[in-house]
Amino acid sequence: MVASCHYGYDIDIAELSSQKANIFSWDPKLFPGARGKLDGHKTSILLFTSGNGVITGAKTEEEIVKAFDAAYHTIKPFFLKKSNPHSDKGARYSQKHLQKLVQS
Repeated sequence: MVASCHYGYDIDIAELSSQKANIFSWDPKLFPGARGKLDGHKTSILLFTSGNGVITGAKTEEEIVKAFDAAYHTIKPFFLKKSNPHSDKGARYSQKHLQKLVQS
């Protein structure tokens, strides 16, 4: 199973991957998200500075919930400002721009 999630805050993944290098790895030249493997969990997680995440490798919904909770407690010290999962993604995703693309 794969699940997407949002932690409600921007995340300082540079500091997270520095202080929690045994759990999270991050190389912004290769991929914008930090990859994590929590001890005691079969799942993996991708975290992004926006507070969005992707949990993979779960066999049940319960495993997803447990992984989300465990990751939350691990990353909480690295929360920055509150964020909105539905915030403006920029002009290229605006409704007007998309309508122009469809009409062309």
